[in-house]
Amino acid sequence: MVLLALGACGDADPVAGPPPTPRYRIPSGTPTPAPAETPSASTVADVPDVQTAEDTPEARAAFGHGLDDYCRSFYTGQVHAEDSFPRPDLQSLVRFDRAAALSARSTERALAGLAAPAALAQTYAAFVAITHDISTARADMATSLASTGDEGPAGDDFDTAIAARRQLASELGAPGCDGRLPPAQRNAAVAALEEFETTDDSAAACGHLSTPGFLQTRFFDLEDPLRGCIESRDHDTGGGLPTGIKVTDVTGSDGIAATIHYSLIGGCACLGYGETVARLHLVDGRWLVASFGS
Repeated sequence: MVLLALGACGDADPVAGPPPTPRYRIPSGTPTPAPAETPSASTVADVPDVQTAEDTPEARAAFGHGLDDYCRSFYTGQVHAEDSFPRPDLQSLVRFDRAAALSARSTERALAGLAAPAALAQTYAAFVAITHDISTARADMATSLASTGDEGPAGDDFDTAIAARRQLASELGAPGCDGRLPPAQRNAAVAALEEFETTDDSAAACGHLSTPGFLQTRFFDLEDPLRGCIESRDHDTGGGLPTGIKVTDVTGSDGIAATIHYSLIGGCACLGYGETVARLHLVDGRWLVASFGS
């Protein structure tokens, strides 16, 4: 990697060292998708037959527990893939998509063993079909990346399917898949991100307020990734730290991961990169910044 000279905000002369853009925060040009309309069984291609059960409190409870287990397994698998392949190079991105696709397909099989109460059977069938579309889109993203260097239309297909499944999960009473964090988790994740952005201790931000894999997302090609992160952050905030963040959207899975769309408040004008998207993981009871991007 070539490190270009760049002065901190307000510097009279450029100084050598940090890269020309803040490598701990990457602006995203991808807007938050609008909520998708809930697809019915008739609008989802190849809707599978699903097992049904009598509509009793016991059957609903068993079905709900099964969905919770599935959702937790799905998102835990996705986070594991993120932690295993955090680097932004093409080979790592392909390996990430492949690992995420394999995990999605593996957890998808658990849905075949669930018996839905009759009143929820049609919605559940659409949920199963959309879940299969998610696995397929992720695999297609890996194939396209490996051959063209771009995820292609499969990336949009994946986003659309995830949004559609959230709507169905809401109808099914499956909070692990509906994209909404409980208020306490949401507040904790936002507070952790705000601390990361506003602390004047770059060593803490890079070493303690982020996941171990975070340094590999932007600084993997430096001899000392932690030092590179610290120097880059100190350089980028040299003209003034932000005083807070303005959050526009939070999605996630309770106790696993959160995605926060936000912009910075206050600080140096050079920090004005518009809306940013941060990915956080819950590690040993603490929300930590895992990556920035779309």
